[in-house]
Amino acid sequence: MPSNIDSNPLISIILCTHNGERFLQAQLDSLLRQTYANIELLIFDDASCDTTLEILEKYAVLHANIVLSINNQRLGFIANFEQAIAYWLKQKRSDYMALCDQDDLWHPHKLALSLKELNELEASYPKLPALVHCDLRLINASDQQINPSFFASKNLHFSEKKSLAQLLGYNGVMGNTLLINRHLAKICLPFPPQLKYHDYWISLVNELFGKRKTIKQTLIDYRIHSKNTSNNRQAKGQGWRSVFKSVTHKKLALPFFDNHRAPLIDYLLRKFPDLNDDDRMLLLQFQRYLNADMSRIEALLFLFQNGFLKQGWKHKISVFFRLLVMSK
Repeated sequence: MPSNIDSNPLISIILCTHNGERFLQAQLDSLLRQTYANIELLIFDDASCDTTLEILEKYAVLHANIVLSINNQRLGFIANFEQAIAYWLKQKRSDYMALCDQDDLWHPHKLALSLKELNELEASYPKLPALVHCDLRLINASDQQINPSFFASKNLHFSEKKSLAQLLGYNGVMGNTLLINRHLAKICLPFPPQLKYHDYWISLVNELFGKRKTIKQTLIDYRIHSKNTSNNRQAKGQGWRSVFKSVTHKKLALPFFDNHRAPLIDYLLRKFPDLNDDDRMLLLQFQRYLNADMSRIEALLFLFQNGFLKQGWKHKISVFFRLLVMSK
């Protein structure tokens, strides 16, 4: 490792909270028990109205490495993360930032292993944006395991090489696992207007301009509970029943047609006019696809040829059936 990489750098953990009293103390304890000790915890509370602030203030008194900021009015989690990252960039106290959710549990070696991988990336690619992310274990509100691997439950297989198509599509880079460097944070701000998922944006920007390392080990317990029920389906696999239901229940829409990708691709193309030709062509083709400007056959070929579909054959059969039924 080059001598210009600090062997014990400060890592800033950004934790955004809102009415998180139920699971917050367990998460704070897991952060403070990290085997990598040179950390600061930057907490931005988004106008909580339960006992979250009492918990945070108690921990801030006990731990000098906690910095607490409180929003007077609710911003929403995207704007709250954006202001937190902007604050971190302005302070210039550290070169590494980890994002954190209020209801998960970090495994003790999460930061140590992530930093090791990130430093190896930077040793090979100095001054480039870089991120490290990892797999997660799915748990319920009682800390019981739902699924041992988020990657396996979603049939996600990450290439060590650049894979812009996958991250444009199913992505799978979870924000609560990220460790990123300052180079990446600088070009991620400001967030696009009406951004729906900050981790989707950060991972796309990095895939365009930086380097990514996927740790296949589970380093976080990702909690699925009543207040994030939209994630409950992440615990389920893609078996034959789901393939059958996708056809018989007329869920025939092609992948990725939702309300957040198309405007984000437009913004990417405007914000970064000097993209290399291959990346720009892929983004333009994906834009065509999202705008339904392709025939169904063209769409199918586009998805398969560019690696947008998951590697699992059951998923590909499901997409094929959708196209088959839609064409009738």
